[in-house]
Amino acid sequence: MITNSIKEKLLPLFSRYKSNVLFAYLFGSVAQDNMSPLSDVDLAVFLSRQNEKSYFDIKCSLYADFCRVLKRNDIDVVVLNTTTNIVLLDEIIRGGIVLVDRDIDLREEFEQKILHQAMDFKEQRIVFLGV
Repeated sequence: MITNSIKEKLLPLFSRYKSNVLFAYLFGSVAQDNMSPLSDVDLAVFLSRQNEKSYFDIKCSLYADFCRVLKRNDIDVVVLNTTTNIVLLDEIIRGGIVLVDRDIDLREEFEQKILHQAMDFKEQRIVFLGV
C-alpha cells in the first residue's frame, strides 16, 4: 500500500521537526488510496506557535525534506495554522490520515473547531445560496 510506504519514509523525518510539527496529516488521493499517475502528495502540518514568525521558513524546509525523502517534487504542504479555507480544512480533517500526533488534546480541539466551522459554513451556504 502506497500510504504505508509514504508514512514509513516520513516518520523519521518528522522526528527532526519534533519541536516544530505538533501534528500532521496525509490527505488527498494518496490518503484515499485513489492515486493516479497525475496524483501529487498532499501533506498538512500544524506548527508550534512558538515559531509563528518562521512558519514560511519551516514550510520551505519541510517541503525540501519531503521532496528529498520521497524522491519527487509534486508535493503540496499546507500549514494548518495559517490556512483559512474551511472547505480544504474540512477535507483534511475528514479524509486525512494522521501521521504525527505530539499533542492529542490540541489536535482534537483543532479538529472539533474545524468541523463546527464547516457545519456552520454548509448551513450558511444552504440559507444564502440554496445549495
